[in-house]
Amino acid sequence: MSCREKTHLLLVIVLLYLAVVNRGVTQSIPLLSNPSACQLNLPIVDNNCPENAVYYQPNEFHIQVNNAPPGAMGLQVYLKEVHLTIRHTWAGDLDVLLIAPNGRAAYLTSDNGGGDDNYGNPFDPTCEEHVTFAVGACTSITQGMPPFTNTIYRPEDEFYVFNDSLTAANGI
Repeated sequence: MSCREKTHLLLVIVLLYLAVVNRGVTQSIPLLSNPSACQLNLPIVDNNCPENAVYYQPNEFHIQVNNAPPGAMGLQVYLKEVHLTIRHTWAGDLDVLLIAPNGRAAYLTSDNGGGDDNYGNPFDPTCEEHVTFAVGACTSITQGMPPFTNTIYRPEDEFYVFNDSLTAANGI
């Protein structure tokens, strides 16, 4: 794969923190609620991928989860689905991951969508035209096309990795 711009998104939604990772650019870390307000327009800074780059500097968005039922992930609480909207040209440049505070990670999508734009419809003022990743979905995100709003998608990795029976469902 040639080195052009490559943007990584690391999302954690139920224990969770959302980190938007770009190469060579950092930002202050805003604290968001779950669910977050519509049309936040938080920046995803794009940067061309320098040849032979050796650095990795994430931009992060922390999401405070405090509305999940009490209990541990995998016992009383399970991650069922993730909804998100991302405005970005060339959706195929995005890698979107969920990362729990305990470090466990799962790819929602990686390098899907080619040169088409966006995950969900970022211009929808109601935020109802989002992409949905769900445990029980039949269609893999690898079979979808931007803006990925026509069906519910199965993420590339399973959410079951978060069910460790130890991690509390509420927190960052």
